[in-house]
Amino acid sequence: MQRAVNISNLGENGAVMAEPILEGNIAYAGACEKYFYAIDIRDGHLVWEYKTEGIMIGPAVMHNNVIYFGCFDNCLYALSKEGSLLWKLRTGGIIAGATAAFEGIIYFGSCDTYFYAVSAGTHEVLWKFKTGDEIVSDILIDERRIYFGSQDGYLYCLELNGCLVWKFRTNGPIILGAPAASKDMVFFGSCDQNIYALTKDGEFKWGFRTGDMVYNAPLVLDDAVCVGSRDRYFYCLDQKTGGLKWKFRANDEVDFTPRTYNDLILVSSDKVYALTKKGAVVWSYPLPPYLVPCGIRVADGVVVFGSSDGYIRGLNADNGQLIWKFKTKSSATPRMRNVIAAPKWDPNLYDKFEPIEKENALKRASDFNPYTFDTLSEDFFRQDTNKYLLGEAETNMYREANEPGQYGAQKKRDKKRDEELVKITRTFFGN
Repeated sequence: MQRAVNISNLGENGAVMAEPILEGNIAYAGACEKYFYAIDIRDGHLVWEYKTEGIMIGPAVMHNNVIYFGCFDNCLYALSKEGSLLWKLRTGGIIAGATAAFEGIIYFGSCDTYFYAVSAGTHEVLWKFKTGDEIVSDILIDERRIYFGSQDGYLYCLELNGCLVWKFRTNGPIILGAPAASKDMVFFGSCDQNIYALTKDGEFKWGFRTGDMVYNAPLVLDDAVCVGSRDRYFYCLDQKTGGLKWKFRANDEVDFTPRTYNDLILVSSDKVYALTKKGAVVWSYPLPPYLVPCGIRVADGVVVFGSSDGYIRGLNADNGQLIWKFKTKSSATPRMRNVIAAPKWDPNLYDKFEPIEKENALKRASDFNPYTFDTLSEDFFRQDTNKYLLGEAETNMYREANEPGQYGAQKKRDKKRDEELVKITRTFFGN
């Protein structure tokens, strides 16, 4: 199985990708220029900064007043709330995902393919669990079980002692985001373009196919589960059936974990969007062209997020107005696309077949088979920076004017691909 990302290069031009953590009035976040920051969320002033030896793209965790985070120098760091290094532990690979903590034990995955449990008190590795590829997933700890994904395509469920309970195979890597759980179910996305619902015993319940890879963590909300895709849509699905309740179309991929504030759903894409529970926009906060907001957290009425322009911002959660912005030492970068393929940008993939009966739920669980859809081909991962940055229409105009021979051949290939997509999608929907 081909990896979704070459993680060793991911942070080189990612600016502030890491989701901040908010404790009291302080936001803590690492950035791609190797600094870890503590910022006062009331006015955005710097409280302290700590220089590491590597890039940070995953969120930290605070446990018993100690801050833990992974780094691209292969180390797990433990800092005091005042910004002093307490200790660090070296693994055999980059630590790109989030850390988690439970009952004095720190959990994290590494690109050396191992999942680690480390004692916060003794700083010793208590156990480690080997997967089949790099671990770039965040972690869910629920009812004394640990859930995480790997680039080997499996979602793993472990006991707190590191013993495997079950694993579930998807048809693509599982990266960048944690599973979510309701009382009875576990939800997660995969780069095979699907959103999955399993029982907590690992039994498949339903799947929902989007138009592109799914990175981010689902949000469990009332009787729904909400998740974004790189196809530009943010989906709200029925927890029990996987039926589509509504979807919201952004102008860019939806890669990061959604959050809630009062009755609003906060979504990061080309803008930070505040949506109602029915998918209507209440407010939005845009960045300059080609720059994107990253992971969101909210506390005390302040929405805090980093972005690809090198800033960390604080917004008023009620109206989206900027309260403050803090400039990190990171330089502004348009995207992180040197190692992640550009989205396929087919927002009409499902609209062509609407209206769809909700009873059909787009996919009946009995008919859903992710292994029949192999999207992880070389074509799928081929870069096309112009298309990503300029948009498909503008890029086609550029190619037609400057590369008529190549563009004509590519246009034929694209037409054939689109015809195949329509055929597959109609078969999938039963139309």
